[in-house]
Amino acid sequence: MLYLHVYYTAKESDDVKGFLREANEAGIVSKTREEKGCLQYEYFISTENDRELLLLEKWETAEDQKAHSMQEHFNLLGEIKNRYGFETRIEKIEK
Repeated sequence: MLYLHVYYTAKESDDVKGFLREANEAGIVSKTREEKGCLQYEYFISTENDRELLLLEKWETAEDQKAHSMQEHFNLLGEIKNRYGFETRIEKIEK
């Protein structure tokens, strides 16, 4: 099992809202959830800092997550993220 906690920090709270809107309109969340081995893929906005966003990912195997990183919608997510200038930090847990 592979867990990823991806922490996004935006310059402005409106950037978080814009990013989530674009990601949802592009179908990134739904497409990812349909991928082989995806058990969880959810975004959460911090209740203490509206410039912070957390993505929780849970994959059956590291290979499933690696295959995810080769998908077209994964690359599109990166483009959207870069447009909003997010800083990111990733915690990786394998069990």
